Amino acid sequence: MRQQGKVSLWTGTAKTESEFRSVLRVEFDAKGDFRGSAFSRGFALGRYDDSKREAFRHPDAPHTLDAFLRDVSYEKIVLEGLKAAGAVVGPGDDCYVLLYDFCFGGAVTARWESGGVSLRFVAVSDFESDESTPS
Repeated sequence: MRQQGKVSLWTGTAKTESEFRSVLRVEFDAKGDFRGSAFSRGFALGRYDDSKREAFRHPDAPHTLDAFLRDVSYEKIVLEGLKAAGAVVGPGDDCYVLLYDFCFGGAVTARWESGGVSLRFVAVSDFESDESTPS
């Protein structure tokens, strides 16, 4: 659910960049009504602000959270908060999705797969900013 000052993290694997981007692509039905993305439907997220989403697929699958989330918006604050929440990079993880101003209420064991993409919910944390919008 939308909640200002929160950031939610999912990590996982994607066979290709194309498959990863495909599951994040927001869709609309023939009437123009919001259907979400395969990712949002898979985790029953409802509607979220796509401009507050960061997602990246690493070609080299870094093993530390610091390397994995290098250069994300609010990097220092986000890393500190997620580490405090117990976030770790899983073996073989090569992609992540961060939703800012969003608090996912699902279990840390929540997992979703579609085609060549497998994602799991990792943690939710506080973050503070002047605008509360990723740069």
